[in-house]
Amino acid sequence: MLKVQMSDPEETIRFPNNITLVAPKSVWNQHALMADIVDWNASDVPSTESLFTDGEEPLSPLVRLTPEHTSFTTPVTVMFPACIGATRVWRSSESSWELVELESFENGCVTTSLSHFCHCFASGNSRILKAIGYIKPHSAVAKLALACVGRCHQCNHALEQYQEDYYFLEGYQPCTRPAPVGTCEDTTSFRVTQGAHQQTLQVSSRMCPAISDELQAQGTQFKVQIEDIEHTFKCDAATHGDVTISGASSSSQQRPSSSEPLGDVTQPSSATMSSYFASFLPSFLLVNEDIPDGSQAPISMISARFDKGEMEMKFRRVHELLKAHNFENLMVDVGGGDDFGAKTLEYLGRLDAEHGVMLAVCTENYGEMTSSPYSSNGELTFALNENVRVLPLKVVPIYPPRPPSGPDHPFDKTGAAKALVKMVLPPCRVFLDCCDKSAEQIAKLIAEELLNMGK
Repeated sequence: MLKVQMSDPEETIRFPNNITLVAPKSVWNQHALMADIVDWNASDVPSTESLFTDGEEPLSPLVRLTPEHTSFTTPVTVMFPACIGATRVWRSSESSWELVELESFENGCVTTSLSHFCHCFASGNSRILKAIGYIKPHSAVAKLALACVGRCHQCNHALEQYQEDYYFLEGYQPCTRPAPVGTCEDTTSFRVTQGAHQQTLQVSSRMCPAISDELQAQGTQFKVQIEDIEHTFKCDAATHGDVTISGASSSSQQRPSSSEPLGDVTQPSSATMSSYFASFLPSFLLVNEDIPDGSQAPISMISARFDKGEMEMKFRRVHELLKAHNFENLMVDVGGGDDFGAKTLEYLGRLDAEHGVMLAVCTENYGEMTSSPYSSNGELTFALNENVRVLPLKVVPIYPPRPPSGPDHPFDKTGAAKALVKMVLPPCRVFLDCCDKSAEQIAKLIAEELLNMGK
């Protein structure tokens, strides 16, 4: 008898923080593969103190892949962000580290293959830096930040935090064009001079980005010398200061974000640079005039996995855009501490009472069971029980969502989350295709659909 070997197609799932895993479907079905970023000082992370020579240093976050110590017959392809300059990839083994093959470095991500899961990171001898100018509107004060180019998770995350801190960059607007600075090996000092005043900024793997003390600005620009090379940083006059939208004046509705990459290091295209600079601007400065007025639309609530990743940040911009155009749109603030659960219940209650619409941001793991009763799984359960209208938003190629489950899953051994997703998001339910679209484009799609649903 002729036996036909059935193929085992590969499936690709992207996790928060730009981590992507590619594995045969059978592996996904057998194991609850997960990937996240952890702290270097975690107790189960081997020391890297004697690992490097000749100025080599980590050029990526530390990635944890689980289930740990699980071997795979077919290696799993792993992609994660790293600074430009990364040349080697390491994985943990028992109490030490060992090198694995770096298969490629493209679009700010390294690619390698692992036959068992562990911790891993990328390293190299130098990182390429850019200088970003910041000016405080209606003042003569400026600051300078030195950060890595490209998709540096550490720099992008830290800049977001600095932009919310009064002592660093709160209230400052980023200038419209960064300047190339050069490379940084181990710990490098950069001399910053303006007139008779000089200061030194130190950059290393543990001190990046670096933020300057106050500098002097003249209107919407300032000049400064970095290692005796003069640079001029300018803010667009149209975005410098208060902006009026729909009759409402705003100056700090949302902090600037630096979560998007710069892209190519050498000679980036004008389209790439435009997209990069736009990512620094508050969403209310990026209003698409085609977004209609939402005064007559039903109330809506954004339901998503809150992980501080790119997708969450994009939909927080969508949320601000919808509000700026008079849509009654709700989104829980994850920084609310104990208020998180109370706000979730309040918003769900309003959706039910006011016949609203739940906007389901359908990432791969949307609807996964977690330790929290206020997760996307809990929100979907509420929508099912209370017959709340759900508008699915397809944001990744894999749809409908495939929340992890199985014997190794801490909260969902039987696949209840997958069944819930199938009930609430059946194939017959029309979704909005938001893949590869900007926050402005997504807000426009949602606005038009909500207005149709309100008729």
